[in-house]
Amino acid sequence: MPDIVFVSMPFGDADSPDNEWTKLYDFGLKPLEQPLRGLPDGIRHVPVRLWRADRNLKSLGLKENVIEGIERSTFVLCVLTTSVVDGSHGIRLTNPNVLWELGYADAIGKPIVVMTDNDSLRNLPILSGNRNVCIYNHKLVMDVKPSQAADVLRVIARDLAPFLLQASVDARHALAGHKK
Repeated sequence: MPDIVFVSMPFGDADSPDNEWTKLYDFGLKPLEQPLRGLPDGIRHVPVRLWRADRNLKSLGLKENVIEGIERSTFVLCVLTTSVVDGSHGIRLTNPNVLWELGYADAIGKPIVVMTDNDSLRNLPILSGNRNVCIYNHKLVMDVKPSQAADVLRVIARDLAPFLLQASVDARHALAGHKK
C-alpha cells in the first residue's frame, strides 16, 4: 500500500501549462507515484500517492481539507521557496500557507520532507532544524517548455526519492513507537 504524501506548495494558476507550480507538481513530483529508474545505489523506490488540497476538494473549506489531508497522510512534503516582493528592494518572502501547513504537520508529529531551491536556501532559517531537506533547481522548472517538462523535470523526482525513503522510515518508526 503506498504512503500518502500531503504536498504543501504554492498553487498558482493550475490551468496554465506554463505555470511553474503546475509543471513542478505534474512533471517533477507526480512521477514519484510510479517506479523510478536510475535511483542511487541503496535507494529503493517508495510507493507513494500524492495528495494536494486544491486537487482534492471535498468542500469549499480549503483549511478543513488541508487539516484532514495532513492528518491522514503518512508524511508531508513542503515546497519552501521564496520570492522577491515587488517594490521591496529585494526582500524575499515565502508562502505563508506552506509555512502554516509545515508548522501544523510538525506540531502533530508528522515526518516532513522539505524541498527548497538554491536561491531560497539561505533565506529560510526555518530549515536549520530539519535534516530532511532536498535542494532542487527552480530555475529549471521556470525555464522548461511545457512540451519538454516531462523529460527534463523527472530528475527532481529522482533526486527527491532518498528523502521520501527517509520520511517513510521515520513514519514507520513513529508508528511502531506509538503502538508499544
